[in-house]
Amino acid sequence: TLASEASLYGYNASVSTLDSAVGHLPTDRPVIIITASYEGQPCENAKQFVAYLETKPDLPINYAVFGAGHRDWVDTYHKIPAHIDQMIASTGGTRIIDRGAGDAAGDFFGAFECWKEDLFRTLLQKHTDNRNVISDEKLSIEIVNTKRNLGQMTDFGIVMKNECLVEANEIGPMKRHLEIQLPTGQTYRTGDYLAVLPTNPIEVVSRVLKRFNLSSDTHVKIASSTNTFFPTNYPISAFDILSGYVELAQPISKRQIEILADVCHNEKEQITLRNLAGDSYEKEILEKRVSVLDILELYPSCELSFAQYLRMLPALRIRQYSISSSPLWNAQVVTLTIDVINTPSLSGVGQYFGVASNYLANLKESDKINCCIRASNVRFHPPEDTRVPIVMMAAGTGIAPFRGFIQERAAQLVCGREVGRAVLYYGCRTREDFLYADELEKWAKVGAVEVRSVFSREMIDGKKYVQDLVWEDRKEIAKLYDDGARFYTCGSARKLGASVKTCFVKIIEEMKQCDEQAAGKILENMSLDRFSIDVFV
Repeated sequence: TLASEASLYGYNASVSTLDSAVGHLPTDRPVIIITASYEGQPCENAKQFVAYLETKPDLPINYAVFGAGHRDWVDTYHKIPAHIDQMIASTGGTRIIDRGAGDAAGDFFGAFECWKEDLFRTLLQKHTDNRNVISDEKLSIEIVNTKRNLGQMTDFGIVMKNECLVEANEIGPMKRHLEIQLPTGQTYRTGDYLAVLPTNPIEVVSRVLKRFNLSSDTHVKIASSTNTFFPTNYPISAFDILSGYVELAQPISKRQIEILADVCHNEKEQITLRNLAGDSYEKEILEKRVSVLDILELYPSCELSFAQYLRMLPALRIRQYSISSSPLWNAQVVTLTIDVINTPSLSGVGQYFGVASNYLANLKESDKINCCIRASNVRFHPPEDTRVPIVMMAAGTGIAPFRGFIQERAAQLVCGREVGRAVLYYGCRTREDFLYADELEKWAKVGAVEVRSVFSREMIDGKKYVQDLVWEDRKEIAKLYDDGARFYTCGSARKLGASVKTCFVKIIEEMKQCDEQAAGKILENMSLDRFSIDVFV
């Protein structure tokens, strides 16, 4: 969006990784940096760039930085974006505007949109705030009657199996296991991701069509005054546009609420909307995942055209899923382990459907799926030395990558390799939710893994969660550390990820007889090579 809109302001933008800019940052045009941290360290494609900045080169550039982070990770929140910003300023750089900060637990896209508007406004040396999606029309749509099929995308896998592991019930979603043959020529490592381009649930697409009085076979032709992710200048069905090109369920931003308030003809609804863009935004919008569509249905006096609605929506994003298999099992096939999100909407309008999980759940054997392998962080793989012990901590479908880890160790055992201890701490709600229990039991019998499980709805001896088990085994954890073990965590960032880190800090405090701050520093150093996390929001 930033690069595509740059042409509207007289700039010809190019996009590249930070590492690719080492030694040749341009001085004749603005340099815009968007980056994040990984456990307080640079992302994989920014490590060389940060090392380059630390040599203090002369950088007389005009620049701006926007950082992405999650506020639950207090110690490392925006650490690298802030570091980059400060280093460039100290080596001769001139800030165009102050560093932007996006919080994945807050109004991330709203913060980015505000920062982007400020950036372009400053570059143009304008001081008005009047530009918005309604007054600055960038898309036009013509209703047509001819039809044309969507072009095929290049990388497709094939669904080999799609089975239910656990049915949905009153305490948790359905969990499914998929086996997918990779696109030709693709390979993977244990711990990698499968990137999937989904389509939106038909139930949500139908709601949009109804709101704008369009039929499922209505065709449109899109023209755009700037680069766009939409197919342009040929007829395509509105259903296909809504299904495969835009995010329909993303929470509405504060800026978008203000825009809708401006086109709201009912004074009472307008006042309510303006309040939602204020202090109640996080509780009433973010926590309830209220989308642009939800607002249009809840406040019907908002007059918005279909073109204006599409302009408010970001491109449909690729989703990444941890691969739950090892290439030693099958180098051409990967497995996924997923929760299928389908719950009553907290907004009070209809159902809330997880976009990718419902897409995957509805795939049939032999269906094609647009996908590709994406490498995980370089440290989130089993050690190359099979003798190194590993300790894995997971909850729910967070077991996915560790099923691959254990499957790999079991295959290595069969081949006569010497392998170190593998300990899995696994938590779920009930015994019925225990994923891959039979496989884990089989692998445990051959010495590939030791399983320590806990069930939050069946508390035993005061233990409900993974961190309770880890704390109970703290002396063994310390011994494993002394033996050179690698530690891995996979699960919810807010729940498991934060709790396990807190538990490890407590263990370090006890074992090293130090305070919390010193223990946190030790854990941070561990994270460089021996404590790896892969968490999701």
